[in-house]
Amino acid sequence: MTRIRSNGPRLRSLAALAPALLGALAASLLPGCDNPACIFGPNGCQEGEGGGGTSATAATFPVHGEWIVSGAPRVEASFPQGTASPTSPIVLVFSESISPLSINGAFELRQVGGIVTGPNTLAGELLGDGRVLVLFTPPLVGGAEYELVWSDGSSIRDLTGSLALRPVDGVAASFTVDDAPGDAPEVVMTWPLDSTVGQSPITEVLTIFDRPVDPTSVTPTSWRVVVDGSEPTFNPPAAALVYDTGGLGQDTQTIETRVWTWRSEDPATELPASLGTGASVALELSPVDGTRITTPDGVPLGAAAINFTTQVFAPPTLAEIVSAPTDAIGIDNFNGNMPLMIAVDLDQPAEEGDVLEIWEFGTQQGSTEGTPPTAGTIIALARTFPVDAGTVSTVLGNEQLQLLLSSNPLTPRFEDGDVGFAFALNRGGTSSPLRVLDVDPDESEIQDALLDTVPPQIEGLAGVPPGGTDYRGNTRDLVVVGSANEELASVEVIATLSGGRWTTASAATCRRCRR
Repeated sequence: MTRIRSNGPRLRSLAALAPALLGALAASLLPGCDNPACIFGPNGCQEGEGGGGTSATAATFPVHGEWIVSGAPRVEASFPQGTASPTSPIVLVFSESISPLSINGAFELRQVGGIVTGPNTLAGELLGDGRVLVLFTPPLVGGAEYELVWSDGSSIRDLTGSLALRPVDGVAASFTVDDAPGDAPEVVMTWPLDSTVGQSPITEVLTIFDRPVDPTSVTPTSWRVVVDGSEPTFNPPAAALVYDTGGLGQDTQTIETRVWTWRSEDPATELPASLGTGASVALELSPVDGTRITTPDGVPLGAAAINFTTQVFAPPTLAEIVSAPTDAIGIDNFNGNMPLMIAVDLDQPAEEGDVLEIWEFGTQQGSTEGTPPTAGTIIALARTFPVDAGTVSTVLGNEQLQLLLSSNPLTPRFEDGDVGFAFALNRGGTSSPLRVLDVDPDESEIQDALLDTVPPQIEGLAGVPPGGTDYRGNTRDLVVVGSANEELASVEVIATLSGGRWTTASAATCRRCRR
């Protein structure tokens, strides 16, 4: 399945070291791994150190395939259009990926001249790489007119924290419910939209029906994707949407057979596989030479074909830290000892005028300019880097990434902790989807780099009195147990013996050790 992002804390633990030593011991830890920025906040992009946002307008760490585009996000299309089935979901299509944390309670459904369905009764899911919001409503009244309106105080935002444009009248969609719907299912919308161009080569494909369909009828012969006339290399079956409908503290999942998703993924990497650049893609539903999608009562869907074309250039194919360490950024990466280097690879050689868009995500430092402090807020920083024509791999350093507010004293723009990097190729003013830096691709969730610029401190060693620094003993096998105030990457132990000095670095069973 497509990689997701983990928002949970990393494991912390005690450090246990077991060298076979005699004599006095002292322990020490290895330090280290341990255009100015455009910062996105409540008022959009601000130059320099301003902005940062509030908890209502925070940025969101991205995942592979999502989109960030210039300008405020906006609703580009809504469905159903015209007349709707009483059981139809409501769908909004945005101009870029939306933060899933900002959609809860964002809309309410109003029956014109009737009752208001509050935002808490509208279950919603963001699909289509974060650009398609699907809302599920209670059964609608036949013959009634409805408006989907922005809730008071809603603050829908994109991944950088920029607020979405809200129409003056607050209406996001309007439609009339059919008072005599037929028995056959109908397609409310598909993603990507029919007859569109410039779509993501690694896009998720969606089909949304106006009523539940029989899941056993959705098969590779009734729901199929064709790329340039052929079946894609990686072609999994379409899957019904599964989403959480539980309240606070509950874990209730619903299988929603009105919504079906598909994405070509490489099973070896669990990453989205490209459908090709400039490819002609067809989604065939109930094809005449195949089988039929039906309702649970056996009423078939009429044959339908949806076509779209992918972008003529691909997003970056790989992003990785090539300096040491390869999963973190420490003091030595800023002071010249081991300069930070991040490599970004392209699918094809760059063309004249291509630009690499760089997005950095992390926790905002406290304000240093006299403005209200915003420490603890996730912010996004924007950079651009012109790519030489013919280039297939670019290495970015401190000059391009600009992660420091000050080098003396050393002050990063982000607080220590997880920092995310995402990259897009911009050609002719059009951006590709994102490629996110993942320091451990073997994990099922995206692992961000760890920013660690404050050396750790030993809080205590077993057997050493409070305030003491030495441990003495005459045991043959010495086991030292201690704790540190943060996650540790490595521990160096120095022991003095009667016959001289001996040093070892030990792989340890850890608590408060980063895994």
